Amino acid sequence: MGKEGPFDPRVRFPLRTLAGGPMVFSDDVIVKLILGAIVLAIAIGFVIGGNLRNLSHVHIRWPVLALLGLGLQLVPVDANAGRLGFALLMASYALLMTFVVLNLRSAGFPLIVIGLFLNALVIGVNHGMPVDRHALIASGQGNTLQALVREGGAKHHLATADDRLMFLGDVIAVPEPAGQVVSVGDLLTYIGVIWFVLAGMRPRREPVASDARESDSMGSPERPPNGAPPHSADSTR
Repeated sequence: MGKEGPFDPRVRFPLRTLAGGPMVFSDDVIVKLILGAIVLAIAIGFVIGGNLRNLSHVHIRWPVLALLGLGLQLVPVDANAGRLGFALLMASYALLMTFVVLNLRSAGFPLIVIGLFLNALVIGVNHGMPVDRHALIASGQGNTLQALVREGGAKHHLATADDRLMFLGDVIAVPEPAGQVVSVGDLLTYIGVIWFVLAGMRPRREPVASDARESDSMGSPERPPNGAPPHSADSTR
């Protein structure tokens, strides 16, 4: 285990993100990760000939559920209000899961629903998201350990030997410049978002020209070979 840095009283952990990772306000790390994933998706979308305007044609059902779910995660809760924080967090996941299930046929949403489910599962069995100490230090956030112990609560906490399903917790270190600890559920959620953006940007298919030619051929009589006039039923009368 690396050496812990000095305690920084400015670092606080009152919130969780969409996928469950702790927010570090001093560095806006989660914002960087989300924006980075979206920018990466947009860049790839342009490379494959996509267009941002195509996203406007994507139909999303009940987006208000996603807004409400995210809004609940942005409610600051005191570390001592364990039951309230846990209830808000699980209600948030319930709204987000409902939103994702309603849009499950959209590209990327199957991965998003798995990611959210895995995060909700580990949070539910441990009454909060466990954060691995070694991963926290490896990500360059060793100076936040004491803050996590003091400010952590129902939404997240420093992992102990009593936590279960730790492989689903915040155990994956993302080094600087991101400097964050994420879970398997986080990664699946981010990949799902990238997938959704790419699918929405992809070039839209134009009507095939052969279809139009086929329609024209069905509306005109077939001309026999050798330049003979087209056969008509009236010519036999």
